[in-house]
Amino acid sequence: MRKVINLAALTLIILIMSSCASQNTQVTRLSNDEVPDLSGRWNANDSRDVSQQMIMSMLSSAWLSNFRSEEERVPRIILGNIENRSDEHIETGLFVKDIEREITNSGKAKFVSSKDERKEIREERHNQQSYASDETVKALANEAAADFMLIGSIKSLRDVIDNQQVITYQVDLELINIETNEKVWLETMPKNKMIYRKKVKF
Repeated sequence: MRKVINLAALTLIILIMSSCASQNTQVTRLSNDEVPDLSGRWNANDSRDVSQQMIMSMLSSAWLSNFRSEEERVPRIILGNIENRSDEHIETGLFVKDIEREITNSGKAKFVSSKDERKEIREERHNQQSYASDETVKALANEAAADFMLIGSIKSLRDVIDNQQVITYQVDLELINIETNEKVWLETMPKNKMIYRKKVKF
C-alpha cells in the first residue's frame, strides 16, 4: 500500500513540475540584426560582422585596382576551403555564405560557383543539349573561369581563470592568384569575448 502511495505522490510531483516548466516557457521574436550572445561562442552576429569587415578590407586593397587596370574588367573569385581550427563546432557554411553575399553585392568582383554547384549546373546544361530549343539552349565549355581563390581558417584561444574566461577567435583569409599562385591579399581579424559566469551557491 505504501509503495502505491509513494508512486502516486511521485507521479503527482512530476506532473506539477512539468506543468510549471511548460508555463515558464517564453518565446520572444528577435530582430534579424541582433542575435543574443548566450553562450559566448561564435554565432551569427560574429559571422556577419567579421565577413563584412574583412571583405570591405579586401575590396579596398591595391590588388583590385591593379587587376582592373590591367584586365579592364572586374575579377572573378572562387571560394576555397574555410577550415574550422577552433576548439568548438563552428558552422563554416554560414560564414561562407556571408562572404559570398558581401562580395557579390558589392559589385566590385564576381563570384564563381563552387565545385558542387558547378556539377549541378553542368548536368542542367547537358540536359539542355537534348531537350531545350535551339534559341534557348546554353553552350557547353563556355564557363567563366575564376581569377582568384579565397581560402582561410577560424582559430580560437581560451584564457580561463575561476569563473571568467576570454575567448579570442582569429579569422585568417588569403586571396590567391590561381594562375601564378601569388598571394595578393591577406587579412587577420580577431574577435574577443569576455565570459563571466556567476558561481552557484548551495
